[in-house]
Amino acid sequence: MYAKINYDRNVNFIGRNGYFKASGLDIYANESIIILQPITSKGAVGRCSIEIPIENIAALMNILAEAAGIDE
Repeated sequence: MYAKINYDRNVNFIGRNGYFKASGLDIYANESIIILQPITSKGAVGRCSIEIPIENIAALMNILAEAAGIDE
């Protein structure tokens, strides 16, 4: 699976070559991991990534929902 999320406003990320503006998130998933990469304000995929094991996605979603104040 492959997807992109565009943000309503720019935020920042630190990548291999320094500090950049991010306008979204690039998401790739297969049967064992999900890879998250920032999309720069110029529309390119940033040179950093986070790999999340698929078995930990539910825990991550719960923590993100709690941080955002979303009740389940």
